[in-house]
Amino acid sequence: MRWNIMLIGLFLFQVAVAAGGASQATAPQQVQLAQIEPRR
Repeated sequence: MRWNIMLIGLFLFQVAVAAGGASQATAPQQVQLAQIEPRR
């Protein structure tokens, strides 16, 4: 059971890293959202 949790954790971690690398292209959009939300 614990092995399955560890494997799922590593898988999600790799997905998060991949998403983080891909998010560099959309970073400006995230910055704009960060600037807009505080105004609300």
